[in-house]
Formats: sequence, C-alpha cells, structure tokens
Amino acid sequence: MTTFTVRLDMEDAPTFALLRAILASVPARFRSTTDQRPDVVVLAGVQPDWTRRLDAAIAAGIRGVLVVRPGWGNSTELRDLARRAAREATLVGVDIGFAADRAWNTVLPQITADAPTATLLDSLVTFDGVLPETAFVEQLAVIRGILPALEPLEVAQRSDDQYVVSGRCENVAVSLTGLRSPLSGYELSLNMVGSQQRWRVRIGGDELARPSEITRFDSTGAHAQPMLYESPHRAALLELHAALTDGTPLAHTLADLADSLDMAAAISTLRKERVPS
Repeated sequence: MTTFTVRLDMEDAPTFALLRAILASVPARFRSTTDQRPDVVVLAGVQPDWTRRLDAAIAAGIRGVLVVRPGWGNSTELRDLARRAAREATLVGVDIGFAADRAWNTVLPQITADAPTATLLDSLVTFDGVLPETAFVEQLAVIRGILPALEPLEVAQRSDDQYVVSGRCENVAVSLTGLRSPLSGYELSLNMVGSQQRWRVRIGGDELARPSEITRFDSTGAHAQPMLYESPHRAALLELHAALTDGTPLAHTLADLADSLDMAAAISTLRKERVPS
C-alpha cells in the first residue's frame, strides 16, 4: 500500500488537533510531516485565506489537496482554481463533512429510491465551532445527495446563531435548519417521511469514532442499518488516498463546492429571498 506524506496547513487549533488524531488512525496510508513539499496538503476552509493557500499548493505542484470544513469563498475563484488544478495535475478533494460518512453513503441508494414517494424532508444541524455558512454547505451536501434538483431555496431567518431555509423538489417539501448549540456538538439529524416509510438519520461531525444512526421505518417495523465506528473526516481521507492510488473519482470536488456556495450565499443576509438552485 502506498503511503503519502501529508502536511496540515492550518492555524485553526481544534481542526488541527482533530486531523492529527485522525491521521494517526491511517498510518499505512498517510504519514504526517512538516516538509514544505509533501505529497498531500490538508487545508482548513474556516481560515479566511484558505483559497490563497490552495492556490499556493497548486502552484507548488502538490499531488493532492484536501479542503476540510469548507468555509466561505468566491465560487468563480473556486472554479478557476479547479481548472488550474486540473492543468497542474493536482488532485483537489473536499471533505464535505456529514456527506462523507461511509455508513451514510452505503445506505444512500436506498434513501434516494424512497425519495420520490416522500412528502417531507426535514434536517437540523447543530454547530458551535464553525460558521453558519460552513454548517449549511455541509448540510446541503447531504440533502443534494438525495434531491439533486432542489427548486429555489427561500431563507426565512438568518442570524449568527441560526438559519431557517425551505425549498421543494417535486413533491418533497424541504426544511433546513441550523442552530448554534455548544451543548449539542456538531451533528446533523434528518427525517424523510413518506406515506409508506420514514428514514431517521443522525450523523456526528467531529467525534473520532461515533457511529451514525440510520433507521428505516415501514409497515414491518424499524430497520437499523449497520453501525460503522468512524469519523466522516477519516472517510474523506480514505477517499483521497484511493483517488491518488487508483484514480477512484472523488465524490466532492471544488466545482461541487462552488455550486453549494452559490446556494449558501442566501444565508449571508437577514432578509427573505430566493436563491436559484
């Protein structure tokens, strides 16, 4: 198995500590280094200058870059960086948080198959150490995995501590809420309800080995999905390793992040408005 050197290029102390611990769980795939020319650079998107750091990594010819906890960025700039990375053969992945969870991705085809008969999809993210925009982008990645064709989103409320966004995809009414809650930690919950079945999902964001709780309810009872004791961030690192070694396509790219940031631009304002999907 190929082992890549990796440097954590971030000043956000909590994210640095979290990623150091997760890297220690994959020693056969990644080895931490302080070398300025490692194989892989991991960036924290919560840093204001993260796109500058990404630009520098691409210019230096780094083989792979992983953007963790994506923050605010200009979508046009991100698409330009994506094109530059492709020209320079730098593989850039986005650790999109909850949506990277492997237990979630295992069951996602079943959830997607049930979506056309659903009438309501309701999701709540509790957060504290990230910006509301980051929480919304990571929440949106989960929702768009189920309903790619969301109609224009409508922002009902936005502050530094919470947001409420609604939308629709065909017959499914969508409600997305984010709430700053130091006691709850970083967590996503989701309910998708239809006339014949219901899905209930809880995914932790930052715990090192907290399993997701995913259950389907139908006329025969409750069906809990197998638990996987793994952080979504670890799953994102494993995905990047696979992409670097055998060319496995990345699930979330800079172009995907740019699309999500276009939609997330809505929650930067307090007034009610519609956002094209």
